[in-house]
Amino acid sequence: MQLILIAGQAGVGKTTLANIIARKAFELGLIPKLLSFASPLKEIAQDRGYGKKENPEKYRRFCQRIGAGKRRQDPDHWVNLFEEEMLSIRKEERKDIKKGTKYWERCIIADDCRYPNEVRLGIKYKATLIFLSYGDRGVDKVEWREHDSENMAKIIDSSGSNNLRKVFQYFIKNQGHEGEFEDKVSSLVPVWCGIQPENGTVVSDYDEHIEDITKAITDLIDLLLLGAIEEEEEDEEDPEEDYT
Repeated sequence: MQLILIAGQAGVGKTTLANIIARKAFELGLIPKLLSFASPLKEIAQDRGYGKKENPEKYRRFCQRIGAGKRRQDPDHWVNLFEEEMLSIRKEERKDIKKGTKYWERCIIADDCRYPNEVRLGIKYKATLIFLSYGDRGVDKVEWREHDSENMAKIIDSSGSNNLRKVFQYFIKNQGHEGEFEDKVSSLVPVWCGIQPENGTVVSDYDEHIEDITKAITDLIDLLLLGAIEEEEEDEEDPEEDYT
C-alpha cells in the first residue's frame, strides 16, 4: 500500500493533481483510492442537507464549523477516522494478495492534507508528501481563506525557510494550464507511487530524513500556535466584539 498526501492552499489544484495521480496509477497497474480526511465530515453535511453543488458557501461554512468543533474536542478526531478507513483498505489489499489476485496493490491519495497531525500520520506510514503552490499566480482574497484550515499551507507557501519546506518531499508549482501541469507531474507519478526511484537512481532511505522532517513539523506547529495566540489577544482587545 502506498499513501500519497497532497497539501496546499485552497483552489491551487490539489484535487486536479489527485485525479491525475489516480489515472496514472491505474495505468501502472495499481488500484487507486481517493480518500479524504474530510470524507466523514462531508457525509455529515450531506445528511444535514448541505450539498456542495447546491450551496457551496453554506456547505463550506458548515464543514468548517463542525470540523473545528470536533478538533477542539479531540485534535486527532478526523485523523483517526482517516486512519481507520486507510487500514480497512490495507486489509482489502492483503485479502487480494492471499487470493493471488493479479492486481492488488492499493495507492491511497488524499488531496486535503491541512494540519500538522495529518502530516505526522503520513510520516508514520512513509507516505509521499507533496506540497502544491500557486507559484507566480495571484491568490483571491476571500473570507474563508482566513479559516485555520488554511494556516499551514499559507505559512509554508509564504515562508522562505527551507526547513519548513522539508515537511514535504516534493514542492510543486502549478502556474500553467491543466495540460501543462499534467505533463509536468506525469513523469513523477511512478516515483510517488513507489514503483520506480527518482531519476533512475537509488532513493535514499526514508528514515534518514525523519529527524529533519519532524523538526520542521515542530517549527510549523510553533508558528501556528503563535498565530493562534496573537489572534486570541486581538479578540480580547476588541471592544466591539459581537456576542449575539
